[in-house]
Amino acid sequence: MTAQVQDTTEITAGARQALLGAGLQEAPAGPHGRPAGTGFTVTAEPGRGRAAVRWLQDGTVTGGDVPSEGIRACLAALCEAGLQARYVPAFRRGCLLTWRDE
Repeated sequence: MTAQVQDTTEITAGARQALLGAGLQEAPAGPHGRPAGTGFTVTAEPGRGRAAVRWLQDGTVTGGDVPSEGIRACLAALCEAGLQARYVPAFRRGCLLTWRDE
């Protein structure tokens, strides 16, 4: 496993742990393994050393020009855990990109 892949895996796991530790719910998997329901998802951004966090409401990604309440709760939890995070409104209807500063 390369260092960058390992870093991305650790960031993804760390973000998920921080969000669950803050009492936020992970979106359950629906048919075909796709997220459904309400909650967060964390996915690796391969080759970039970061992860993307999205908030779903009834299976639909929330966000846009203004972060949703769920995304704001995720942002607070990630920052509290010492991760860097930035809201990106145009990227897949709004998500948080999170990484760890060296």
